[in-house]
Amino acid sequence: MASKQRETSGHGFSVVRSAAKKAKVDEQEDQQVSTTDVALDSLIDLSDVENQEQLQLSSVDYHLVVTRPGATTKVEFMEVEFYLQKEGFHEDPFTHGSEEQKVAGRWYFHRAPRRSEDSNRSLTSTTTWRGGSRKGLDLTIGSSDSEPAPTSLLRGGVLLRSIRVLGTKPKVVSGPSLLVDEVLSLSGAKEIGDLYNDRWNGDTSAFPSKDSGASPPSYSMYLIRKDAGSTKGASAIYNSPRIGLDLSHPGTTGPSIRPLHSRIRFLPRSYRYFREPHLLTANGRIQTFVGVLQHCATQLTESKRKSAKGEASSSKSPEEDFNDALKNPRLLSDICKTMGLKD
Repeated sequence: MASKQRETSGHGFSVVRSAAKKAKVDEQEDQQVSTTDVALDSLIDLSDVENQEQLQLSSVDYHLVVTRPGATTKVEFMEVEFYLQKEGFHEDPFTHGSEEQKVAGRWYFHRAPRRSEDSNRSLTSTTTWRGGSRKGLDLTIGSSDSEPAPTSLLRGGVLLRSIRVLGTKPKVVSGPSLLVDEVLSLSGAKEIGDLYNDRWNGDTSAFPSKDSGASPPSYSMYLIRKDAGSTKGASAIYNSPRIGLDLSHPGTTGPSIRPLHSRIRFLPRSYRYFREPHLLTANGRIQTFVGVLQHCATQLTESKRKSAKGEASSSKSPEEDFNDALKNPRLLSDICKTMGLKD
């Protein structure tokens, strides 16, 4: 959930979180805020974040580990999306807003939607999971407090969209529902209820127990930090608008009404992060193209600036430099190469 579009390198993705505390910066200001590489369980606690500028991308790389008796499988993230509701400055209407999303660091299988009269809020079932081809899985972000204040609006999730299953025959699983199917298969479960109730016994913690004396559960799914050597030569990470969002709620007002409706404001935000776009073919090709275009054009602009270093400074604005990059014949070649297309 970076407030500015940026591309970074790394094999994994992080939850976004700035190290700055209580920075009184308006959401629209373009101001750099430093970040620190800290433990993921600290990054996903967003209870003290007060404004948009405190939401930043941080370089924390993690593997997902799925265990069952006789089998342990490592998985790496290929594509994720961020959703957050925090009262007063980041009330994303596309966040499910489930009670299960109030506590950070847990697995949340998507619940079936309920009709919401409020176009700025989503509602979900408290008992039924989404099934069929509509399944989804989040890592929850929000408050680290296991019993957050009942009146506080702070909940969200990192939607896992695509993964690479590692091993002797690695494979990419692309799409939220197929991803859940893969997790169920790796866990030896047929349905979400089987995994949640029978295998996990209701324990949805996304981190291994810190009790060194405790016996590890037979069935689990948790995050571990990657070895330092495994992130060398990492591929680029791109960002784009999220996939599958729309303005169909009847309460959504048109763009002529000010202030803009929250659905209009949040729909185009680049809260989707992905890598190796040539492997992501399930959905969102338009969003992927937008992210790759932004990345490649920015790379051309930066390359031009570096080559012109020491020469007379250009009077062109960043917008003009970007427009020049869009006209560069090399741009099409770079995009095709990145997306695995024929030039």
